[in-house]
Amino acid sequence: EVDLSTMKITWSRVTREIHEVDEDFQLFVEEGINFYKEGENREAITKTFNTCIKEGEKYDIELQILTAKGREKWVRAIGIPIMEHKKCVKVYGLFQDIDERKKAEMEVKKLSLVASKTNNGVMITDALGYTIWTNQGFTRLSGYEQEELLGKKPGDVLQGQETDPKHVERIRAGLESGKPFHQEILNYAKDGHPYWIEINITPVFDATGEVAQFIAIQTDITDRKEAEKEIKSLLGVTQDQNKRLLNYAQIVSHNLRSHTGNLSMLLDIMKLKAPETTQNQFFPLLYEACENLQETVGHLNEVVAINTETLENLEPLNLSQYVEKAIANVWAMAIKVDCLILNDIRNDLEVKAIPAYLESIILNLMTNAIKYRSQNKKPLIHLASEYRNEFVVLKIKDNGLGIDLKQYGNKLFGLYKTFHGNKDARGVGLFITKNQIEAMGGKVEVESEVEKGTTFKVFLNKA
Repeated sequence: EVDLSTMKITWSRVTREIHEVDEDFQLFVEEGINFYKEGENREAITKTFNTCIKEGEKYDIELQILTAKGREKWVRAIGIPIMEHKKCVKVYGLFQDIDERKKAEMEVKKLSLVASKTNNGVMITDALGYTIWTNQGFTRLSGYEQEELLGKKPGDVLQGQETDPKHVERIRAGLESGKPFHQEILNYAKDGHPYWIEINITPVFDATGEVAQFIAIQTDITDRKEAEKEIKSLLGVTQDQNKRLLNYAQIVSHNLRSHTGNLSMLLDIMKLKAPETTQNQFFPLLYEACENLQETVGHLNEVVAINTETLENLEPLNLSQYVEKAIANVWAMAIKVDCLILNDIRNDLEVKAIPAYLESIILNLMTNAIKYRSQNKKPLIHLASEYRNEFVVLKIKDNGLGIDLKQYGNKLFGLYKTFHGNKDARGVGLFITKNQIEAMGGKVEVESEVEKGTTFKVFLNKA
C-alpha cells in the first residue's frame, strides 16, 4: 500500500520475500521504483504509477525487478487507486512472483521461433501426453492441422501402425523413464499414405524435478527407409552374382595358371633341347613376358583366394619397389607426352598390403595423372611418402586438369562417374582403387583444384 500523503510504502511479508529484503526494511515510493530494472522496466512502472495517481486508472503489468540480493526476477504488479474528492490519496495492490512462468514462456517462444523454421515436425505435449503445440513441419508430415491435435494424445488422432509391436512398448517405457530417447516408426498421414519417421522425445522438468512437458521432434526418413529396402534387395542379388563371379574367377585363374605353367615349361625345354632357337633378340623378351604373365596370374589367384578374409592376407611389401615397377609400366606413356616423374619414396619403406592391390592402386593413379594432364604445361607427377600415426601415406601429386571437388567431390569414387568428358573413360578405375584401399584397412583422401592439379593420399598400414 502507498500512502501518497507521506509517499511511504507498506509491504506484506510475501512482497518483502519477493524483493528479498528484511522485515524491518523501510522505503518510500522512489526507492520502491528503483527496484525495477533500469531502462524500459523502470520507465514503464514510473509512467504507469503516475497515470494511476493522476487519472485514477488501475494497472496490471508484468516487469522485471532487481532484488536486494541482485537477482533479476519477473513480477506481476497490480495497482488500484483510492480516490477522495476526485483525488487519489492511496494506491493498494498485489505483487506476484511470475519468474518461472515468464522464463518458461520465453523458452517456448524461442522454441516456437526455431521450430517454425525447420522442416522437421515438432510437437509439445504436457506431462500426460496431451498436445499443446505443433509446428508447420508437423502439419506437412502428418496432414493434420494444429487445431485438430490440441488437447488430444497423438495416438488418439494419428493413425500410427508400427512395423514392430514392440515399438509402442519402447515408447511407453521411454516416456516413463524420464530420459531422452529416439525411435523409428512407420506412421500413416491423414490421407492414409504411409511415411517413416525418426522421433526424438525429450522431457522438460519443472522446478521440483517433475516432468512438465515432452518435446517430440520428428524427422521424415521415408526416402532412407525405401533406399534401405532397395539396398537389401540389391544385396541379395549382388551376393548371388558375387558367388557366380567368384566361381568364374576361380575357374579362369586355375586354367590360366595351367596354361602359363605349360608355356613356361615349354620355354625351359627350348633352352635345354634347342638352344639355337633361343639365340635371337626376341626370345629374352618372350621369356620375360611369360614370367610377367605368371606373376600376374599369381596375383589373380591371390585376389580370388582373399574373398572376405582380406585383412588376414596382408603381407609386408616394399613400397618403393612397387612404385618403381609402376613407373616402368607407364614409362612409354610418360615419354610420349613428355611427362616428368619424380620419385621421392624411401627405399626401406614397407607397408602391409596385397601385391595385386598395391600394384593396381599405384598404376591406376599414375595412369590417370598422365591421361588427365593439362595441355597448357609440361606434365609432372611427384611421388612422396610420410608416416601418419599407424599409416604410411603414399602421395601422388600431379599438375593436371584437376577436379572441382565442390561439384564432384561426393561422386569422385562412384561407379561409372566421369568428370572430364574423355570418351575412353569408364568411371571404374577410382571406384576399384578406393575399394582395394579400404579392403586393406586403409583410406584415401583427395586434394584438387581445377587447372592446378590433384593430390591423392593413399593411407596404408605400416608393415
